[in-house]
Amino acid sequence: MAQVQNPVLSAPIAGTAQSFGVDKDALVTRLDALLEQYLYTLDEYEKLMRQLSKKLSSGYFSLTQANFHNRSGVHYGQDSYDERVQATLRTVVTEDEKAKPHFKAVSAPSAASSGAKKASQASSADEGEQKENSDVPDAESDVAPEEPESENEGASKATLPDPIRMFGILVPPALRSARTSFNEAVEGPVVNLATVTGELRALEREIGRVRKGIRKAK
Repeated sequence: MAQVQNPVLSAPIAGTAQSFGVDKDALVTRLDALLEQYLYTLDEYEKLMRQLSKKLSSGYFSLTQANFHNRSGVHYGQDSYDERVQATLRTVVTEDEKAKPHFKAVSAPSAASSGAKKASQASSADEGEQKENSDVPDAESDVAPEEPESENEGASKATLPDPIRMFGILVPPALRSARTSFNEAVEGPVVNLATVTGELRALEREIGRVRKGIRKAK
């Protein structure tokens, strides 16, 4: 997650304006540090906006390219979405002990990734079972192993179908490239922009409090 580091501003933001009392010089110094921090954060915000614009432009270009070379008659776009399909990438918000929001992109397991994972787990389980059976006497081979059916059922319920499959199995590479660009936009710039925007709002509130303290100190 993007973090803006400022060598000047090291004190906490919240409640600092009141801590200086009516000392005008201290308030002015504090205001200068806050404005410098604001410029650092604003510069980070602009960089993230450029990254987001680049990712979205790449995604829409690939989507247009996929539709241009499409011969199946299906338009790749929102008009052809299957309403039963759910998003496999979401942005969640959590709070720390100081009630500061944190944004994170979370991927839900798709059918393809879940199938590969189950196959890998099954292969590992077969190898472990063969190794265990080779060391256990024949008298114990009649004992039936426990089957975690409830766990598998819960995993299958959490598995979501791959949204790109709504357009068929053999989709053009340009459409997959568009999905990759949009996913990268959500996982990177979108999440970081939400965090940086919150930092800008907090700085704006604190700058307003310090300026109010300066006016009262006159």
